[in-house]
Amino acid sequence: MKSKLKPFLALHYNPRLFKKLKDLVCPPYDIITEEEERALRKSSPYNFSHILLKEDGSSYQELGKRFKQWLKKGILIEERESAFYLTLQEFKLGSKTFKRIGFLGLLNLDASIFPHEKTHSTPKKDRYQVIKYTQANLSPIFVVYPRKKNEVITLLFKSLKNKPPFIKFRHKGILYQIYKISQPQKIRKIQKYFENIPLFIADGHHRFETALKFFRKNKHKLNKFRDLDYILTYFSPQDENLLVLPTHRIINKNLDLNFLKSSLQPYFFFQEVKSFKKLQDLLDKAEIFSFGFVQGKNILFFSLKDKSLIPKYLNKPSLRSYKKLDVFLLHNWVFKDILKTDLKEEDFFYTKSIEELSKLIAKNKNCAFLLRKPDISAVTEIAFEGKILPQKTTYFYPKFLSGLILRKL
Repeated sequence: MKSKLKPFLALHYNPRLFKKLKDLVCPPYDIITEEEERALRKSSPYNFSHILLKEDGSSYQELGKRFKQWLKKGILIEERESAFYLTLQEFKLGSKTFKRIGFLGLLNLDASIFPHEKTHSTPKKDRYQVIKYTQANLSPIFVVYPRKKNEVITLLFKSLKNKPPFIKFRHKGILYQIYKISQPQKIRKIQKYFENIPLFIADGHHRFETALKFFRKNKHKLNKFRDLDYILTYFSPQDENLLVLPTHRIINKNLDLNFLKSSLQPYFFFQEVKSFKKLQDLLDKAEIFSFGFVQGKNILFFSLKDKSLIPKYLNKPSLRSYKKLDVFLLHNWVFKDILKTDLKEEDFFYTKSIEELSKLIAKNKNCAFLLRKPDISAVTEIAFEGKILPQKTTYFYPKFLSGLILRKL
């Protein structure tokens, strides 16, 4: 029987050629804006964005050729022994410090794993061409698992207290420490612990489906590839250090403010607030379905008067877990039933940043709905029920950087 998890030969930047990683690594491909991509490419001719993203006017073949040149020149080098890589990300959000632990390893593509997002054909086509011409997992997918007593990764971290990390650097306020675990006994301990642990994909649905498709198309050539039926994965336990930020909705049109207030008044308390900071404070403290609304200089906070006001049809057994998500109630009750809007997917723009949201509102004169942080237990409950979450429900923070550790097929 195949192992659910496997150690791997890590591929990474050559430390003899590069002393600083901050100008080389980049975010995952799907959150890099055009402006950020230009800045990344300028920061270094060896920034990982040159491999991760196909440049306009170039081809996937050229991208694959560049990757192979980097390997040939020793820009990227491969480790000689298979290992798991324990990771610690230390960062601040507001006044609170978080220490998210996790590890990098290979996940069997046939393992029982729960997705939570609908995928789309365009990014899958793009990622398929990338994997086809690089023959590598350039970025890990992000998988979450429930934390149990005597959780193996926590115990291993305790044993590494006084040992120097394999990689240590700071990037945009986040301290990364990565430790190599290559001892057979410790590898077996990790594999055994995860035999019956449920897993769900937090980020990387398109990469997962693409890797599965690549495996199915090439499984007759298994002698050419190495562990083709596995994908590079970052695993993190579900605990207080696993942050899920809200994804706010910007709408490319204005709404009638008086109509909005009068329609929502039977169901929600509302108050006008003077700043985004005050609105954020109210959303953070809210214990019941709440949201903010911004249009022009108007900043409003809406909070549900009573849970009994939520329509009875949302009490169906199939929807009970969804009711715990504000984003579901916003789209399926507030937008559809109360406001009776005809909003379509193309009318929305999404952002996790209130700063970016305020700039876009001022510039484009449109409006926005701001949400509370989604409940991680509700998210995992829906995923483990085999259901799909509404569009842009979660933003797991921080993302795991691309270019830090990758893996050749």
